[in-house]
Amino acid sequence: MSRETDPFESLERVRRVCGGEWISSPRADTAVFGASIDSREISDGNVFFAHRGERTDGHRYVDRALQAGAGLVVVDDPQAMETVDLTGPVLCVPSVTEAMVDLARARRAAMRTTTVIGVTGSSGKTTTTRLIDSVLRKRLRGSASAKSHNNTLGVCLTILTAAADGE
Repeated sequence: MSRETDPFESLERVRRVCGGEWISSPRADTAVFGASIDSREISDGNVFFAHRGERTDGHRYVDRALQAGAGLVVVDDPQAMETVDLTGPVLCVPSVTEAMVDLARARRAAMRTTTVIGVTGSSGKTTTTRLIDSVLRKRLRGSASAKSHNNTLGVCLTILTAAADGE
């Protein structure tokens, strides 16, 4: 198996992994890290995935995400971008959800020395995760899911937000 590189190393690599086309091209020095589907939780340099949920459509919040410092916005509805002030890079993909899964899969493949602990079950997952994290942090670097992310989107967000090997 070939050695994978972290897809966050360049936005061109993110574009290739996600299978998208630029609506608004990035500057050469643009760097990204982390991800969110909630524009209110964007930190500088995060990737904002304009996910369509049961209650709202993330495409409505692209402006807010860019203003909050998103390093990249991923959309699958180019028409929704016609009224957006494109102040940062915007990547149009066939499916936001699939792009998120593909990017998380590529990022996980690049994390060769990272051990992943999955906690499953019908109850107590969040408490168990917090206990494991508090014990391991005494000697090791690591990341734990910020919330009870026990679905496809949550697992992707956890991987995309985790510290890379050696960080």
